[in-house]
Parts: sequence; structure tokens; C-alpha cells
Amino acid sequence: MLDEKRFRFRTKCIWIAGILWALAAAASVFYYTVMARDSLVEESSRIAWRQGVLPPVRGRILSRDGVVLAWTEMYHDLYLTSLPGGLKRREKLLQRLKEEGFSGIEMSDQESLMKHLPYCLKREVAPDEFPAIRKLMTAYPELSLQVRFERKVLDSTEIQSLIGACSVDSDGIFVGISGIESEMNSVLAGESGLYQVMVDRYGNWLEGTLKILMPAEEGLDVTLGKSLSELTERDEKTE
Repeated sequence: MLDEKRFRFRTKCIWIAGILWALAAAASVFYYTVMARDSLVEESSRIAWRQGVLPPVRGRILSRDGVVLAWTEMYHDLYLTSLPGGLKRREKLLQRLKEEGFSGIEMSDQESLMKHLPYCLKREVAPDEFPAIRKLMTAYPELSLQVRFERKVLDSTEIQSLIGACSVDSDGIFVGISGIESEMNSVLAGESGLYQVMVDRYGNWLEGTLKILMPAEEGLDVTLGKSLSELTERDEKTE
């Protein structure tokens, strides 16, 4: 008789605990799907979507006879943006990188590597390397292919002195700081645009989510009033 009472008591306790758990689960579902839905959707959108500035293509500088004296070139660099979770995953990524010809990275020294993230694995990735790297990035989203622009000037002391130099602001936009680059900056600079894109937890863009909110306007070319031979006359006399 005593055992039967204990059994009934335990059964009631389990039954009550089950009901309480079901009520708590229902309340949780109701809270997240109804009461907190809008705030959670807003928060997830804030985390997943990013807006950024589209740097305009800076205009070229040409001589009167059409020789390009200053121009902009685009490069792609491969970066490790975060450490893969788990020792085995790190070892596999390291092996894959070695198979693809990347060297000079040691993931066992995590503390040292963390201080240098994002870590550039390779600068100036060639177009024929893109398929292999894209495949690698799909398996390891800790990798990121980033665009870099460089301002180039004709290899001539006289031309380089005349053209001047540019700096790059926080949005990756070239700004003339000396010479013709500075004097004609408003013409060469163009107008920046605005984009929106969804990113994963590593900060990588998700394919097919890029939206151009405002297109960038390319800078205009500037043509000087002298030919290349006239501009380099001093160089030729020096030689």
C-alpha cells in the first residue's frame, strides 16, 4: 500500500513537472514569435546586413598626346580573418593552404596569430587562381578575398614630381595631397556610392545579397597641355 502511494506521488510530480515544462516552452515560443518578434527581426537585420561606401574609380591623368601618366589598378588579396574553431579544422585548413602553395603561417601559435588578424596570405591573387580560392573559401569562410586599389604613376622622376601623390581615407577613397593629384582632385575624385550586403558571422559577403543603394560616379580624366616628350624634357637632359 505504501509503495503504491509513493508511486502515485512520484507520478503526479512527473506529470506536474511535464505540464510546467510544456507551459514554459509555450510561453517561450509565444514570447519569441509574437511579443519579441519585431525587435528580434530588427536586431537580426542589423547584425546580418551591412552598409558601406562604394569608392569611385579615380580619373586618369594624360599627356596632350594621349599617354596615360597616372591611373588606378585593382588587386585582390587573400586574408585569414579569424581562426578556425577546433584543432583538427585548423590543421586541415593549414594543409589545404600548403597544397595551394601558401606558406609562412603557423596556427599552433594562436596568441601570436590573433595579434595579426586579419592576416594576409597572398597579395595580388591572379584571375586564374580565383576558382581554387573560391572553392577553398566555401569550405573555410574564415578566408576572405579583399579588393585593394593602387594609384600608379609613369616611371619618370619628372612625371612623378609633377603628378604628385594621393592618400587613402577611411572609406578607401583616393585623395590628392600634392601636385596635379591635389590641384585637380575635385575633377579626378568622382562621387562615392553606397551599397548594402548581407554578411555571415565571419563578415564575408553572402552571394546574391549585394544591393547598390547609390551607384558611384567615376572621376573624370584630366589631359595636360604638354606632350610626354615636353614633360620629360628635364629627365632627358639629365641623362
